[in-house]
Amino acid sequence: MSDVGGIYGQTQRFSTLYETLKSLRNEHVGLGRMGWNVVNDAADALNTITKYDSTINKVSVESGIPKAIIQAILFREQIFYSLSDATDVARVKFGHATGLNKVSDKFNSASIGLGQIFSETAMAAEKRILGAEYSRDEMSRRLQDDTTNIHYVALVLAYEVDRAKIDLNNGNGEDIERLLAKYNGTGDAAVQYGRETYQYYEAFKRYNQ
Repeated sequence: MSDVGGIYGQTQRFSTLYETLKSLRNEHVGLGRMGWNVVNDAADALNTITKYDSTINKVSVESGIPKAIIQAILFREQIFYSLSDATDVARVKFGHATGLNKVSDKFNSASIGLGQIFSETAMAAEKRILGAEYSRDEMSRRLQDDTTNIHYVALVLAYEVDRAKIDLNNGNGEDIERLLAKYNGTGDAAVQYGRETYQYYEAFKRYNQ
């Protein structure tokens, strides 16, 4: 386990978390879906989460979103981060550098950052929860900062909690799974996203206790 650890350290509890997440990652990604195309393994994703642990703690307290939910989303998005995602982000950065993003929307449209958030989604969450508004160009720039992106992961989750009237205090697993699905979108793929990401949530919740 020399490839993971960070601030969590090499404890038995951490080893259990890592092995659980690694097994789930291998099951959910797999070569049968898109395993050939993804960039990060379980160690990469977990290292990212340990690196930003203090930020995750902070945004969890500020937003009221349980830490394990934010961790689960970040883990999911990192293990499914693909070469095509990287290409999309590079296109957005190029558009900003050259000004082409002001000419064509294709230079603004991409899921960005650790939480893989679209600018439009972040803008809607910002307006509904905080009453603030940013341009699409400014929001896409903000999402490229890792710490800011984690803030928006929590904000988007708070937005979905508000829209769906989900009570996170009742400990209802079905509601949490539904929230995780809504982070991804709608339809069968989102339902699968919620079901699988709930398993990461449970692993992080056990570890955090």
